[in-house]
Amino acid sequence: IISSNNKFVYNSITSSGKTGTGIYISDYSDYNSIENNVFSGLQYGLYKEEYWQRWGDSQFNNVSSNTFTENAYGISVEAFTNGIISNNTITFNDYGMSMSTMWGDVIYGNVISDNNYSGMFYTGSENIIRENKILRNKQHGINFGSGDNLILGNIIDGNLMTGIHFIGDGNEITGNWIINNAVGINDTSSPGTYAVKNRVYNNLLNNSVNAGTRGNTYWNVTKTTGKNIANGPFIGGNYWSTYNGTDVDGDGLGDTNIPYREEWSSGYPGDNLPLISYVPNNTCGDIDNNGAVDVIDVVKIINVAFRGQSPTEPLWVWNVDGDSQGAIDVIDVVKIINVAFRGANSSTEFNCNQPMNFTLTQADFDYYKQIA
Repeated sequence: IISSNNKFVYNSITSSGKTGTGIYISDYSDYNSIENNVFSGLQYGLYKEEYWQRWGDSQFNNVSSNTFTENAYGISVEAFTNGIISNNTITFNDYGMSMSTMWGDVIYGNVISDNNYSGMFYTGSENIIRENKILRNKQHGINFGSGDNLILGNIIDGNLMTGIHFIGDGNEITGNWIINNAVGINDTSSPGTYAVKNRVYNNLLNNSVNAGTRGNTYWNVTKTTGKNIANGPFIGGNYWSTYNGTDVDGDGLGDTNIPYREEWSSGYPGDNLPLISYVPNNTCGDIDNNGAVDVIDVVKIINVAFRGQSPTEPLWVWNVDGDSQGAIDVIDVVKIINVAFRGANSSTEFNCNQPMNFTLTQADFDYYKQIA
């Protein structure tokens, strides 16, 4: 592509031996749309030429709903700015996404899995990486450098090295499920080198090692009213699978063993407001916690069981897995319909109790891995 305002849709571009390029974008090619294509067996599925070749970038391009599989590079772009990369399937490549000099891009809704190196590598600033599923890559899930990026609401699961590995300042990492990786989050930025610290808060961390850092990161924000990732009523720090403190005052935040640090990396500032899994005294099966098992709860469970949606509540397995099989399925749908419309008792239909505080079990994490 050497011009602007083009649309490339519903093509299948394949090769063998990881040779050739599916689509090549030159500098100064803007407002192009690349949608619903298949790129397979190529050296580069999508390639944006290196910045130095023409000393220019490409802006406002849209790459959506494509499949990149079994390529050397699924997506390899440089100086790709103010663009959108969304809802793509990027699997079984050597490199999933390799991107540099990115600025102002939004990358969301992609499935980036089973790649031989990192799922996503990029350098750049003011990018938004949100609501992606980044699974089972053989190096890092996300590996990035530079500052002022937002990493929000991703499921980062089962990567062989680090879930999120980064260097830089002013980055915000929040609302992510970071589970079953060798290391959850690793900040390699040296303290004192950067003026603005990174903020890592309201993430769920359940990994072999949850955090590694050199100290350029704040691990909590000021206590603020709002539902957190562990179902509690306040935003503060992160949920740590290894945290062994207690919640003295019942606000869903740890009050002992703070600031919390994992022993192997005890030099970092620590989390002053670690999250504790929190269960309000709600009715079993009341997914939205509005005080009743009703049609809204029925719709929510049907969306997960039959329509491929991900749960929006951290406590779905505890709350509505009525047959305790570790999955939301047709049996659970029948049970919640029995409660909502047929007068059945939720305490007998569902296998759950109602403690104020509890620990998420491995079954909960396995379930999220399953539906991811």
